[in-house]
Amino acid sequence: MKKLIIHLIKSIPIIGIWKSNSEKYFALHAEPGQYNSPIVTWEEISDNGYYNTSLGSKIKDIKLNTDYQFNLLQDLKPWLVSFPFSEQKNQTYRYYFKNKMFIYNDGAILYGVLNLFQPKKIIEVGSGYSSALMVDTCEEKMMNVELTFIDPYTSRVDELLGKKDFLEINFVRTPVQKLGTQIYSDLEANDILFIDSSHIVKTGSDLNFIFFEILPTLRSGVLIHFHDIFFPFEYPAEWLKKGLCYNESYLLRTFLMNNDHYEIIFWNDYMVRTNEDWFREINPAFHDGQGGSIYLRKK
Repeated sequence: MKKLIIHLIKSIPIIGIWKSNSEKYFALHAEPGQYNSPIVTWEEISDNGYYNTSLGSKIKDIKLNTDYQFNLLQDLKPWLVSFPFSEQKNQTYRYYFKNKMFIYNDGAILYGVLNLFQPKKIIEVGSGYSSALMVDTCEEKMMNVELTFIDPYTSRVDELLGKKDFLEINFVRTPVQKLGTQIYSDLEANDILFIDSSHIVKTGSDLNFIFFEILPTLRSGVLIHFHDIFFPFEYPAEWLKKGLCYNESYLLRTFLMNNDHYEIIFWNDYMVRTNEDWFREINPAFHDGQGGSIYLRKK
């Protein structure tokens, strides 16, 4: 009788759907916070004692190229001083820096990088406020740059760019894993591969494809950008407390260890935190939040 009642309850459509979905989404191998789960909890982080975001943290086996970064900063200065974008959206530019995705810090450095290195081609894996800034800068400076944006999730960039913009850029609304690698091998020195993707390493992920398939095809001198990379390759506590469990930083850190084929040329968070007064003199807005951009160059 009991089995019959249970069977009848499960046969009710709404109950059957709930059971199917619950099994689909909650059949985890391990609960978040357990030692064998990739999803952490703040309690687990606090207990294990291996979490440090201080400037005194030692990053072993990676050359930070601090002198080069500071010299590059001097070269970028004219464009940091003349950064033309405003806090709020206006009729002049598509990009504005009062947003949570690509803030003043990141925007100003990207503006400087575009002007200094004068790329002929940019491929962005991901899209959004950074895309808007690229389109604005190329238009303002009359730069002849071939722009390609690859992103299946386009709600944000659809709001920032106009219909005319999409006619003048290459926009691929497909997961990067489903594309080949030929277009990346066409990038030359000072061109940019701008990565701001899922930030998640897992089986079949976009990041796996980027690291294992795309990066090896790049030519010497190509610039590579990653986003949401904070010193010392760790994520902010407030993100972790909210359950935001990105893991891209750890893969990038591992990739760069004892790797003489790539070099760090600029790390926003590290440079702003170690040169606070310098940036404050340029504009106090550099300290409004943590910039998450890091720029590498393939040797």
